[in-house]
Amino acid sequence: MITGAEFLRVAGVAGLLTGGLAMLQRLAPRMNASAELTRKIVHVVMGVVCMAFPWIFDRPEPVWWLAVLASLPLILLRVSGRGKDGMGSVLHGVARPSYGDVLFAPAVAFVFHLSQGDALFYVVSVSVLALADAAGALAGSRWGRHRYQSGIGWKSVEGSTAFAVSAFLCSALPLACTGRVGWPEAIFIGTAIALLAMMAEGIADRGFDNLILPPVVLLILIRLVPLPLPDLVWRAISAFALLAIAITLAPRTFLNGGALLGAALLGYGCGALADARFVFPLLAVFLWHAAASRKYRAGDVPVYRIDAIISHAISAMPWVLCVTFAKLPAETALLGLSIASAAHLALTQASLYGSPPVVASLTGWLVAASPGLLWLIPLSAAVVKACACGFAATLLLAIIFPRTPHPKIATPMWWTLKGMLALAASIFAWWS
Repeated sequence: MITGAEFLRVAGVAGLLTGGLAMLQRLAPRMNASAELTRKIVHVVMGVVCMAFPWIFDRPEPVWWLAVLASLPLILLRVSGRGKDGMGSVLHGVARPSYGDVLFAPAVAFVFHLSQGDALFYVVSVSVLALADAAGALAGSRWGRHRYQSGIGWKSVEGSTAFAVSAFLCSALPLACTGRVGWPEAIFIGTAIALLAMMAEGIADRGFDNLILPPVVLLILIRLVPLPLPDLVWRAISAFALLAIAITLAPRTFLNGGALLGAALLGYGCGALADARFVFPLLAVFLWHAAASRKYRAGDVPVYRIDAIISHAISAMPWVLCVTFAKLPAETALLGLSIASAAHLALTQASLYGSPPVVASLTGWLVAASPGLLWLIPLSAAVVKACACGFAATLLLAIIFPRTPHPKIATPMWWTLKGMLALAASIFAWWS
C-alpha cells in the first residue's frame, strides 16, 4: 500500500501527464505537426517527467501504482475502439500497429524497481528510451533511405545511426559529468550501450522497444560500470566487431536486418554474461550459414526473421545464465552450449537442407561443437561420456525431427521446437 503523501504525488504526476496530453491535442493541429512528430513529442515529455521520479518517490510501490493509472485508460481506449479519438489521437495517429503507449509506463516502473535507488542508472536508462528512441524515429522518418526489415515492419540505417549517437550522449555524458566514472571509462561504456541498445531497438517492432530498452540499458550499466578500463575496451570492441561481421556478411546470409542485429546481440550477450569462449560456437554457426547460402539460387534464398535467432537463444542462453548466476562451472556450461549449438545446426541441415542425419550430425559437431570443445582439452572421461551421449541424441533428433518442405515456410513454432530440442540434447553436459 501507499501512504497519503505518496498518493498525492501519484495523483499530481498523473494529472500533469494528462494535462500535457490535453494541451498537445489542442496545439498539434495549429503546429501542423505530423502524427509521428506528435507521438514523439509525447514520448519525450513523458520521459522527462519520469526522469524526475527518484526525487519524487523513494520506493517502487507508488511508481507501480502510477504505471497502472497511466496504462489502464490507454488499454480501455484500445478495447473500446476509440483509440484514435480525443486524446487518443495524440498517441495512435500513426497507421502502423504499435503498443508502445501501453508498454511505456510498466517499463519505467520496472526499471525504477530494478535500479534499487540508483538515480543515475535509472535516469540514463529512461533517457535512452525517451530521447534516443525519439531521435532515431524522427531521423528515420525524415532522412531514412536505406531500409532493413524488422519484425513485420521496416527501419532505416539512418534512424538506427541517429539512435546510436543519441544513446551514446545520453549515457556517456551523465556518467562522466557526475564523476561516477572517468571520461575514458564513460566513452567505452557509452559506446557499448549505443551499439547494444541500437541492436535491441532494431529487433523490436510494434512499440516493444519501449519495454525492452530501459531494462537492457540498466543491465548493461550494472554489468559494465564496476569494470576496469581494459575490460570496458574489450567489451566495446567486441560489440563493434560482432556488428561489423553481421553487416559484412549480410548479403551472404538468409537473415533479414532485424535478425542480423539479433544475432550480433545474442553473441555479445553470451560473451559478456559468461566469457569470450561462449561466442565461438555461435559465431561458427553463423559463418557456416553464410557459406551455405551459396548453394541457393537468388530466387530461392529464404528470409529468416528473428524467430531463427530466438531459437538459438532458447538452446544457448540457459547455459550462459547458469554461469552468470554461478549455478554451474563455466567449463560445464561451455560444454552444454557447444552440444546445443551442434544439435541446432544438425537439425537445421537435416530438416531445411535435406542432408542425411549422419552427415548433418557430423557437420553440426565439427562446425559448432569443436570451437567450444577445444577450450576443454584435455577432456576428462566425464566430458567424453557427455559428448558421446550428446552426439547420440543429436543423431536421434536429426532422424525424427520433422522436415519442412521449403525453408520459406518454417514457422515460429517450428523454430521454437528446434531450439528446445537442441537444449534437451545438451542436458548430458550437466553430469560432466
